[in-house]
Amino acid sequence: MVSRKDLIESLFEWKPNLKVTTIDWLLYKLRDKGDIVKVGRGKYSLQEVSKFIPNLSSKLKWISSKVKKKYLSNEILLWETRWLNEFMTHQPFGSMLIIEVEQELIESVYYYLKETVKNEVYLLSGFVNQSASLGGLMDNYILETRDPIIVKRYISRSPKQVVEKVTIPALEKILVDVFADPILFTTYHGRELERIFSSAFKRYHLDLKTMKSYSARRNVNRQLAELIQKVEES
Repeated sequence: MVSRKDLIESLFEWKPNLKVTTIDWLLYKLRDKGDIVKVGRGKYSLQEVSKFIPNLSSKLKWISSKVKKKYLSNEILLWETRWLNEFMTHQPFGSMLIIEVEQELIESVYYYLKETVKNEVYLLSGFVNQSASLGGLMDNYILETRDPIIVKRYISRSPKQVVEKVTIPALEKILVDVFADPILFTTYHGRELERIFSSAFKRYHLDLKTMKSYSARRNVNRQLAELIQKVEES
């Protein structure tokens, strides 16, 4: 671990005529590339940061193969909220499996999964401006169900990656979605949300430009920037 002061002194030794604004820009670029990681107020780590590659459950892989074979769509993302457990202090009761599909397929996929899998399946469609209804669904059903499956709309140009032939959201997208959907991801909010973000930034390389672009599409760009700044200053 090194301090901001030590990094600045090293940069001055490299180029004595650097301006402070240039130094700030260089530190930002080093962080964005993953060469350094901010681990606290004025503290950085030079250790190599790995890319987030979660372990996929057999259930997730099975559902992915079934749905993609039936619908032949590339715009299908799957992930499980248990992937966030490594960032948390208090472990949740269960895990939600989230499947995101194109709007025109969402009801068909929902009914297909209800007939195909044993888990409880819930359709999150039409709740965009009905927080009370979604809150009721969460409180009365989803939070009372162990390992439910949630079918929701896929947002175009979402950050994603392929792991074991399954298309999953990138960690940048997962973090933004958890932040942007406080009702669906109520278990992961409050103080736990800050822990998740802080731990994720320390353990993995996160592309800030990707997060900024996607959070703008979710209309939470400013609010997310405030959280990230708060986490970095803590």
